[in-house]
Amino acid sequence: MSVFLSPIGNSGIPFFTTQGVILSGGKINTYQAGSTTPAATYTDNTGGTPNANPIILNSAGLPPSQIWLTSGQSYKFVITDSNDNVLQTQDNIRGVNDAATSASEWVTTGIIPTYASGTSFSTAGNTTNTFTVGRRIRAAVTAGTVYGTVTASSFSSSTTVTVRIDSGALDSGLSAVDVGLLGIINGSTPAYPASVVVTAHDPTPLTAAGVFGSYTEVIDNGNNFNPSTGVFTAPYTAQYIVCYIAAITFGGATATMTVSWRKNGSDQRGVTAQATSSSNSQCATFFEIVNLSLSDTVDLHLSSITGASAAALIFDFSIARIA
Repeated sequence: MSVFLSPIGNSGIPFFTTQGVILSGGKINTYQAGSTTPAATYTDNTGGTPNANPIILNSAGLPPSQIWLTSGQSYKFVITDSNDNVLQTQDNIRGVNDAATSASEWVTTGIIPTYASGTSFSTAGNTTNTFTVGRRIRAAVTAGTVYGTVTASSFSSSTTVTVRIDSGALDSGLSAVDVGLLGIINGSTPAYPASVVVTAHDPTPLTAAGVFGSYTEVIDNGNNFNPSTGVFTAPYTAQYIVCYIAAITFGGATATMTVSWRKNGSDQRGVTAQATSSSNSQCATFFEIVNLSLSDTVDLHLSSITGASAAALIFDFSIARIA
């Protein structure tokens, strides 16, 4: 019988509890993938001697022997403490270099996550080199599987990872977090594609100083813009280009306006336009390359307006991530 080395349990790195304590007496239960049907593993590359199932971890938190998997067999690994409390589940696991294995874009980390919130979790030790900002993640939760992107990763006494989930959320059933094959740090793909994040048109006109909101005709490819409030929230620390076209109309007197873009509620730079004919209006165009940090907000602010019956409009408001 042909067997291949398991990617789980052979690294020489001990298993830990969610509190970071060595998992002495913990158990590795092995099943057929997607089921609760026990599946045998083996102690060496001959495939002649099966491991106990479950495999009992020694005082160092390590299996007493190597773990080898049957060729072509997909396994589910369930890691528990000595009292059978589930700490981690890894499904669809095959042996390393198993010729029958299909290539996967996901890497099994073997790291035990601890649920913190719908968008964050923690791990024992420093795992910031695994959970790098911008890297894709796949998480096993009570509801099934959710996907997202790491937006922050920091280490103190443990590692705290914040993620932006595509759909759904992390929950208290969080049992495993895999990462995309390609990472951002020293990776082989560009960190971020240069694509328009949001384009919005025709918010409610303003006749007094205030923030433009209630945008229509919104194109938002990252769900980062709130059309009601007119606030864009940066999904990454990066360079962005901010562009807008503003116009002023009036009903019979000279009208002047100043429209600025705001960062985190504070006016930055802007444009001024003046209309001097009752049958006329004036437009002004602004663009600037800016540095935004994660969760910085951007909106458009009518800083000032003068003139009888004057109204300020925004024809277009666009933000693109460029680097």
